[in-house]
Amino acid sequence: MQKLKKEIMKAMRMATPKDTGNLAYSSMRGYVTNKGIKVIYDGRRAPYGKILNQTLYRTVKTGNYKRVKKNKHFGWNNRAQMNGLKAVMEHFGYRKSKRFDTKQNYRFPLDSKEGAAARRKRYLKTLNNSAIQRYERENKV
Repeated sequence: MQKLKKEIMKAMRMATPKDTGNLAYSSMRGYVTNKGIKVIYDGRRAPYGKILNQTLYRTVKTGNYKRVKKNKHFGWNNRAQMNGLKAVMEHFGYRKSKRFDTKQNYRFPLDSKEGAAARRKRYLKTLNNSAIQRYERENKV
């Protein structure tokens, strides 16, 4: 079960944005339970993950004019889930299929001090982000 969990998490990380590594490495958690394997993205650790997946186009103000910018990470959550599903299917003997890969590299080694500092800095920056705070206020469950 642990081996399958690692395969699933590795496949899901391929489709997750890795700009600072916080969303892909720090906020992703996997658990083996009595009912199976549970993989979650911690919204407190990387709350911008919801916003990255929301809109395909967004309005950006640059200087005196506004322009529309495409969100390059749109749909990352669905692609990550499909990669996880493909990993499970391959584990149970189905044919191998192509997985989505963002082809992004994390700038720091995972177990280095620089990587931990970069993830911590990104996490602290998101706590003060007004767009995330507005999203949390408007979408209370």
